[in-house]
Amino acid sequence: MKPKFVDYAVIGISMAITLAAGIGIGTFLKSGPRSGARADQQAPQVLRDATSMADWEERMLHRLEERLQLTPLQRQKVARELRSTRLQLEADRRLALTRYREELKSFFQRLDEVMADAQRPSLASEAENLERHLQP
Repeated sequence: MKPKFVDYAVIGISMAITLAAGIGIGTFLKSGPRSGARADQQAPQVLRDATSMADWEERMLHRLEERLQLTPLQRQKVARELRSTRLQLEADRRLALTRYREELKSFFQRLDEVMADAQRPSLASEAENLERHLQP
């Protein structure tokens, strides 16, 4: 059976629709918060440690002061609230990491029960490696 012009037309139209959909999706994905956004419009960074938390506090205060044109009294109150929030977030993070480590330790202990003697040193090595990476 020899292809007809209609077959080629259907294939061409399908390809055009696929191309248009790809361009549309690509444009939609590019318009997210990270691409083309100004520095002050980007999503907040992940708060990984005390240093980044302190930096977050400073950046947030500066950003709020700049955008909201805070009065000196408002700035003082906002700074106090930011500090309080940062301290609470740091405490929550420490608690979460402690619970996380405890659960992983329990996991490796349960695994140890089902491992053969030859497998236990490798399992212990994995547990130690993970513990090193989870240091605060």
